[in-house]
Amino acid sequence: MKTWDIQISRFSDAWHPAPSPLVLDWGGLCSLMSSAPVVHLRDPSDKRPLPLWSPAIYKAGAKRGLANVQGVSAVVLDFDDGTPIATVHEVWASWPHIIHTSWSHTPWVPKFRLVVPLESPRPAEEWPRIWHWANSRTPSDPACKDASRAYFLPAIREEGWDFEALVWDEPSRFLDLRGGELPETPEEAKRRLIANRPRPRLPASKERHAKSDILKTDENARRDAVERTGAKVSADGARAINATCPKCSRASVYWYFSPGSMAGCSCKHRNSCGWSGWIDQLEGMG
Repeated sequence: MKTWDIQISRFSDAWHPAPSPLVLDWGGLCSLMSSAPVVHLRDPSDKRPLPLWSPAIYKAGAKRGLANVQGVSAVVLDFDDGTPIATVHEVWASWPHIIHTSWSHTPWVPKFRLVVPLESPRPAEEWPRIWHWANSRTPSDPACKDASRAYFLPAIREEGWDFEALVWDEPSRFLDLRGGELPETPEEAKRRLIANRPRPRLPASKERHAKSDILKTDENARRDAVERTGAKVSADGARAINATCPKCSRASVYWYFSPGSMAGCSCKHRNSCGWSGWIDQLEGMG
């Protein structure tokens, strides 16, 4: 473990999206995650002025966002449902890890974070399976499953505020996920079952309607349509952008991957064009 290093990204606060890369050895990471300076905020409920870090590795000059993540260097899980620290530690005791309480932690409502460094960073496209595997071991806050997620560094709001940190370094090897077969995510399993499900051939018109319905409700199908329509993914990873508009022919159509936000798609030139419709109407135009 003496020669092991980890690359992370630092952020000065929640308003600044430009990451500062930092390479640490195991001792440096432990020091960073196990000490909590006192930080007096004007509004303790607003954590945004606090510095953050992320296990995401970014392209040079890129800003924080899912589309810019190249790799992930650690498994990080948040717990705010009352799960005991000892329970999480026991499950992950086969690998070196750090557990520390978070800004909102109190002795009565435990809130803490698990950091499990990887032997080597894994590509961003592997992260959904890695997170699903880790979360199946110790169910955690699903809001943290995004590969670009950033986390506030340990801090306490006043002297004497309860803070706990556990550094576990007895195992000789870090978590190594290279070449391992991780279980597929529930979304991948659903897509595989749908793809392999035998079904009678529908008339062309009904087949088009079925495809259109899937694009209105399935987040993965809406992501897959990016390539077929010649669109691009927005910097925050939440939308498809720059698809060709059927009405004004400009690269101006967008849609959200989450169907709850907007089931269809629209041209951003509302005044000069105003087109809106369905994603399947764009396929073949890219």
